[in-house]
Amino acid sequence: AAATPPANVHVGNIVCSVAASVLHFAVIASFLLSACVAHCLHQVLALHNDDVERYEKFYYLVSLGVPLALTAVLLGTNSFGSDGLYCWIAPIDDQEWRFAFLYVPLLIVVLYNTTLYGHVRLKLFREARRDRNARFLFADADDDAVVVAAASAADAAAVADGGDVAHSGIDGEMRTYYISGTTTTTLQPP
Repeated sequence: AAATPPANVHVGNIVCSVAASVLHFAVIASFLLSACVAHCLHQVLALHNDDVERYEKFYYLVSLGVPLALTAVLLGTNSFGSDGLYCWIAPIDDQEWRFAFLYVPLLIVVLYNTTLYGHVRLKLFREARRDRNARFLFADADDDAVVVAAASAADAAAVADGGDVAHSGIDGEMRTYYISGTTTTTLQPP
């Protein structure tokens, strides 16, 4: 007759599976939460979209729903257990589960975050360079126009949010541009 394992071995497996599932959920949730933060920062800093509250339900779904679904699949397939010294996705037989449900999602998040933060950095760098290359001189409220000192007409128009640019003089390395047909509310003095 086959020997039955002691009761504490079964309880140990359950505790190990619970610990592993909580750990797995927390790891995936924290990575996906960082992707939500990257998305939010990208929306605000690179795309100038201040209405990020509309993504709140999406952020909850991604940062809590996806990890819950991945953890539920692994629990349903009984893939959690002891992996030698610790509780995790079970032994060597289930390496494809570990790869598919841990490493692939983490790699996707790392690539996503890197792409978004790279784009944010690029946009901030370009805006800082543009702002450094153009100086707001004064606004004429009666004419709905501004005078901007800039290295080029494009830099002047970018600072003044468009408008018709007319060159009016040279002051050292900077040229003075008179920009008509623009709003002055977005301009800030240096």
